[in-house]
Amino acid sequence: MTNIEIIVSFFILLGAAVSCVSALGILRFPDLLSRMHATGKMAALGIGLILSGVAVYAYFLLDDRVMALKALFIIALLFLLSPVSSHLFGRSVYYSVENDGK
Repeated sequence: MTNIEIIVSFFILLGAAVSCVSALGILRFPDLLSRMHATGKMAALGIGLILSGVAVYAYFLLDDRVMALKALFIIALLFLLSPVSSHLFGRSVYYSVENDGK
């Protein structure tokens, strides 16, 4: 096993572990907004780590620069769009709960 394979394995296993912690947050937190926070932050980090492993694998072992750039582009989009979508979803839940109480 080469050093690159060890690095790729580390990224993928760490990403899978972070995603599992995110899944535990869904089960553990009491209300919807707390659950959404756990999934919005941790799942994006987990997927980002897994895609980082894919990018390193594609760049060094497959010698496919285009696939590595695509993986990095997806990571950038994920980190840009995940907080925005979580914020909009949380805001819609907050206002729907607020309007139901009146």
